[in-house]
Amino acid sequence: MKIRRLRLKNFRKISSVPDPTIELNPDINVLVGANNTGKTSIIHAIQILLNSAPITPERDLNYLIKDGALILEGDMVFSEEQWISYQNIAVGDIPQFIEITPTDIENAASLFCNTEVTLKKLFNFLGRRQSNQMLSTFFTHRGSMMKYKGNHDIIYATLNQFGRSDFYNVSNTPLYLDSKGQLPGAEMFVPYNDLKGNTGKNNSNIRAQLYFLKKNEPEKFKEFKATLLNIFTELEDLDVKHNEEIGQFEMVLTEKLKINGDTSNVNYDINNVGQGMQTLITMLANILLKKPYIVLMDEPEVHMHPALIKEFIKYVKRLSTETQFIITTHSVVLMQEVGLDKIFTLKNDIDQKGIVISKVDDRNQLYETLNALGHNVDALTYTLKPSVFVFTEGPSDKDLILSFAEKAGLTSQINAFNTAFISLDGKGNRYKLANLIDKLNKEFIDSPLIMILDKDETAHTSIEDIREKFFSQNPKRLHYLSKRQIENYLIDRNAIDATVSAKIANAELLAKWKNEDLIDRISKLAEQQRKKILNNYLAELLINDSLINTKHLNEIVKSLSNKPLSKSIPEFTGEIFRLVGMRTSELGQKSNTAIQEFDNSWNTQKVEMSDGRELLKAIRRWVTDEYSVFFTNDELIQSMDAIPAEINALLTQLTKPQELKINQ
Repeated sequence: MKIRRLRLKNFRKISSVPDPTIELNPDINVLVGANNTGKTSIIHAIQILLNSAPITPERDLNYLIKDGALILEGDMVFSEEQWISYQNIAVGDIPQFIEITPTDIENAASLFCNTEVTLKKLFNFLGRRQSNQMLSTFFTHRGSMMKYKGNHDIIYATLNQFGRSDFYNVSNTPLYLDSKGQLPGAEMFVPYNDLKGNTGKNNSNIRAQLYFLKKNEPEKFKEFKATLLNIFTELEDLDVKHNEEIGQFEMVLTEKLKINGDTSNVNYDINNVGQGMQTLITMLANILLKKPYIVLMDEPEVHMHPALIKEFIKYVKRLSTETQFIITTHSVVLMQEVGLDKIFTLKNDIDQKGIVISKVDDRNQLYETLNALGHNVDALTYTLKPSVFVFTEGPSDKDLILSFAEKAGLTSQINAFNTAFISLDGKGNRYKLANLIDKLNKEFIDSPLIMILDKDETAHTSIEDIREKFFSQNPKRLHYLSKRQIENYLIDRNAIDATVSAKIANAELLAKWKNEDLIDRISKLAEQQRKKILNNYLAELLINDSLINTKHLNEIVKSLSNKPLSKSIPEFTGEIFRLVGMRTSELGQKSNTAIQEFDNSWNTQKVEMSDGRELLKAIRRWVTDEYSVFFTNDELIQSMDAIPAEINALLTQLTKPQELKINQ
C-alpha cells in the first residue's frame, strides 16, 4: 500500500483556504519547515486516516473552527497480494448467487493493482465537540479498467456494492519512528508466539525479535548485521544472544581495542553506545521485523552525525522500492542525500489562514525555507544553483549516475547538491520535453543542461531527428546511450561474480557458485523477455514507418494554402491517402523481414536489448532463491573492474558544465 495523494481540511493549522492536496512520491517524501509549520501534523493525519491513532478534537480540529467538518482523505494503491486479501474478506458479504472462484479473485487482483482506492474520514463538530464520524471507501476508475468484462466486472461491482470498507485488515499498520529509539536496559524472555504481529511500542522487544529472526531466518539476520557493520566500521561483530541463566536477551557488540599496548576484541552491550547508534539500530530493526508498507519518521536524524545520516539515507533508498517513507527534518545533510525532487516545504501563511505545503520545484523555494530554518544560505549557494540540469528517462537514472560518480571519485563535482536531476517519466515525453527546452532556451541561456536518452527500441534516426531539431545550437546537450537502459551497464559478469562471491558464507554454496556459467545463466534469463521485446520492436517499427510526419503535412498544406477551400480540402485528402498508400506498400515489403532482422540482433545482443531493470530483478531473484544472497546496484557498480566507456564519457561531460551552454 502506498499513498498517492493526501487531502486535509480543517486539520490542526491546515485550513481549507490553501490547496489541501499533497501529491506524494511513491518512495521518499521529506517535509521541511520551521517549527510549528505542520510537519508532524501531516504524519499524525496519516496515522488517524489509517487507524493507528485516535482523533482528539481539542488538538486536531483547526483552531479557527468552532462548528464544522474535519476531513482526512487519501488516495491509495494496493499491491496484488493486498487486493487478494481484501477480496477474500469481502467475499463474505457477496450474495451466494454470485459465484466467485479463487482464479477470478487472482485475475481481478492483477487488474485492480492499477486502481486507486480513496479512504475518507469525516468528523463533524458542534461547539468543538465531536458529534459524529463517517468513514467511506470507494474505487476510482483507472485507464483500461473499463474495457474488461466478465467476472472482473462482477467482482468490481460487488466490492462496491457489498464489500466491506475495512481496508485496515489487509495492510500492516503504518510504522511510526522518531529520534527516541533508545533500547531498554534489559529485555526479559518473550515466547515467539507472543511476538508475532506485535507492533507495540517501537522499541519493544527488539532484542527478542532479532534473536528469533536469527534463529528462523538466518540469512535476513546476516543481511541486517552486514548493513550495521558496514555503517559502523569500527565494529568487528554484532550478535544477539539469549542469556538462559538470567532469562534475558542481550545485543553484544565486538570491537578491537588496545589495552596496555595489546590489541584484543572487547565485547560490550548496546546500551553502552551513544543515542545515535541506538536510534539507528532501533529504526532499522523495526523496519526489517515489521515489514511496513508505509514508514512515518519524525526527525530521525536528531542524534546522528552527518556521515551517519548519509548511511541511513542510503539504506532508506534501498528499502524505498517497496516501502513509502514520509520523513520530517531540519537537516540539510538529509535534504542533500534524498535530492530536491523528494522535498516538500511548509510555511505558516497568515493571509491564507493556514499552512501552505509546496513541493520544491525551484531553488527560490528552498532558499526561503533554509532561511526560515536559520541556515546560512551564503554557504549553501552551490546547493541552490546547480552546475548542470540533467534530464533522464526515469527516476532510477539519478541514483545510478551518482553511484558511478562515486566510483569515479567525482562526488565533489557530481552530487545531489550541485546536479539537478529531472525525470522525463518515460520515452513518450522525449519530444514534448525537447520542444519545451528549445522554447525555454532564453531562460536556460546561462544554465548548462543535458538530456540523456536510452536506446529502447527507438531507431537511431529518431534520436538524430531530436538532435537536429532541438539541439542544433549545441549537440553536446543530448547524450544517447547505445544500450537499452542505463541499468544494462550494470549487467557485468565480473561485477556480479565478485559481489555475490563476497557475500556467500556457506562453503558448499560458494563452490556451487564458482561452477556457475554466468554468461549462460544471464542469457537464459534475458531470453524470457524475447516476446515482450519483439512486440515492442515491431510496434515501434510499425509506428515509425506508417505515420505521416509533420514535415510531410506541412509541405502539403503549404502547397495548397493559396487555393480555394473547395479545391484544397479534396486535394489535401487525396494527398493524405496517396502517402498512406505509398507507406503501406513500403511497410508491407519491410515487415516480411522484421522478425528476421530482430532475431539477427537478438541472438548476439540479447542482454543489451533486454529491459535492464527487469533483467537485474530476475538475476537478483535467482541469486536470492539459490544462494540466499541479496545485492544492490551500488554494490555492483563498486565491484566493476572499470566504469563502462559510455558512462565514463557522460561523467566527463558532467564535469565540464560550461560546454553544455548554448553560447560557449
